[in-house]
Amino acid sequence: MKKTVKINISGIIFHLDEDAFNVLQAYLNKLKVHFSAETEGNEIVNDIETRIAELLQLKITEQKQVISIDDVHEIIEILGKPEDFLDDDHTDTSTERNSRNEKTGRKFYRDLDSNVLGGVCAGLGAHFNIDPVILRVLFIVFAFPLVGFTILLYLVLWIVIPAAITTAQKVDMRGGNYSISDIEHAVKNEFENVKGNFNKFKSSNTYNKTRSSVNQAGSGLVEIIAFFGRIIIALIGIAFIIAGISMIASFAGLFVFSDSFLFWTNPGNHHAFIPDFMFSLVNPKSIVLASVCLVIFIGAPIIAIIYWGLKLVLRFKANDKAISLIASVAWILSILILLGITLFEAKEYAFSNKIEENVELNLALTQTIYLKTNKHMDDFSEAYFFEEGLEVYTNDEFPNRIYFSPKVKIKYTSDNDISIKFEKEARGATNKMAKQNAKQINYSWNLHDSILYIDPFFYQNSQKRWNFPELDVVIYLPENQKICVDKNLEQSLHYVRTAHDIWIEEIPGKCWIMTEDGLDDFND
Repeated sequence: MKKTVKINISGIIFHLDEDAFNVLQAYLNKLKVHFSAETEGNEIVNDIETRIAELLQLKITEQKQVISIDDVHEIIEILGKPEDFLDDDHTDTSTERNSRNEKTGRKFYRDLDSNVLGGVCAGLGAHFNIDPVILRVLFIVFAFPLVGFTILLYLVLWIVIPAAITTAQKVDMRGGNYSISDIEHAVKNEFENVKGNFNKFKSSNTYNKTRSSVNQAGSGLVEIIAFFGRIIIALIGIAFIIAGISMIASFAGLFVFSDSFLFWTNPGNHHAFIPDFMFSLVNPKSIVLASVCLVIFIGAPIIAIIYWGLKLVLRFKANDKAISLIASVAWILSILILLGITLFEAKEYAFSNKIEENVELNLALTQTIYLKTNKHMDDFSEAYFFEEGLEVYTNDEFPNRIYFSPKVKIKYTSDNDISIKFEKEARGATNKMAKQNAKQINYSWNLHDSILYIDPFFYQNSQKRWNFPELDVVIYLPENQKICVDKNLEQSLHYVRTAHDIWIEEIPGKCWIMTEDGLDDFND
């Protein structure tokens, strides 16, 4: 029993015996080699394979499922061997090919190359060798007396009759000999027709008018896009200019005045005067250099933004590479110098130290303590700040002092004594210097009868560099001790232990009694 081989030809699977497969494979390879030099080579070979698949299908029956070598030779005889007619110098005529090849009958296909609607009339005309115009007229003429029967018939034929897609189908539609030569000529004619129609279209007035219209439309579209692009670029430039000028005005306010003109550049909701910051934190020997570097660091990008905005709006070109390079180098140097100064000055605040001072108040437990402030908040004005909880204030009566707000706390003690503790903390270059700075924190308070007066601020000499001083004033009360808190201490209270979820904002302006759980409601 011969070995069978499965092969796919034009999308259809066939089973061939080994001899038939070898002959057919060699035949197809010869065709591919020959037509590889042709522009339409792939199309010709594909159509030949489609025709071979059609002829192979005719050889298959229920009793016969395997194609034999005789079947392949018969198909090759029908199509013809390449060497018989593909050589340009060959003298074989169409008459000789007709006598050699099997003449095939015409098949029904719809002709899509000459169609008006579905190609039914064009296909019938090709099949019966009739002008399709005659068939179209007949369909229209008989459509009315036959109450649209011909229209229904046309639709049915449109659905039933397949379209001639491949070259093989187009040749079948017109009948005649169906050899490789026929397929080659049909494909080439089709390519030539398409090419000729395209060349005619390119040379026609319609093509030239269409091309001119497309070019004009394209040019107009480009001009519209360019116009709106220029507007957008100009608007961006204006935005740059406005932003740059606003930033200059704002930072000028920080240097010259005690406030910024733009709320979003003002740190927090406080005043921030840059010179005070610098004189308080930076060594006087470094002030000038730090100020120049700070101006360059802030000013260079702002000036660049304004300059770019002007270029976008005015659309001018300038040879500014040298200036840009110098400005970039200066800006980078300013950053490096500021970083160096910052690191050098930071060592002055490397350590933090704290001292505590406890004072017992000689008060009877039956006495109610009245906690009041001996100065009014309106006597002080807020100057600037470093962070939340470290606001800086000034007083016109003592211009050489800078004031800070202490944190007043009220806590429970299990002792029977009323006491007050002062926790002072500051920073310095060494641990010893930090402790010394903490000792220099000045704070006033006094006790008169049962009234405890405390200052709303502590201070240090403004001639000294800031060392970030902090002061906690902690008042310890035993159980059942009564205390009345002045309303003016509202901003000074930072922590009060309370009972029954009493808020710290409720403490000022009322009297309370200390319990193990904290201050509780009490009124005289």
